[in-house]
Amino acid sequence: EANTELEELQKKSHLLKEQVTLTQLLEVCAEEVCGDAHVQLILEPSLGAEDFSVYLEHAPGSMFRLGIGYTDQANYPLHHPKFQVNEQAIATGVMTLAYAMCRYWQKGDN
Repeated sequence: EANTELEELQKKSHLLKEQVTLTQLLEVCAEEVCGDAHVQLILEPSLGAEDFSVYLEHAPGSMFRLGIGYTDQANYPLHHPKFQVNEQAIATGVMTLAYAMCRYWQKGDN
């Protein structure tokens, strides 16, 4: 039983290191796509209502939040009837993820 627990800890340690690397890569890519001024780091771990951490038990990954509000009009919370998505932000999210994916695979050791 002790060997199983040690193997599990080693596996989780490897996944955590990979998650940190992926998060750092995603941060750099977001800054290059959006500009430093448009990237805000969330220092306290928070997944909102997501269960993303379950996925991270099985594979390395990283999660980011995409600001979808407007600068020139009122913004309402997600479940408010007047909530609107700034669709230009979706393109920004796609570009950030695509760029990060390309950079990740360019490393050659993945």
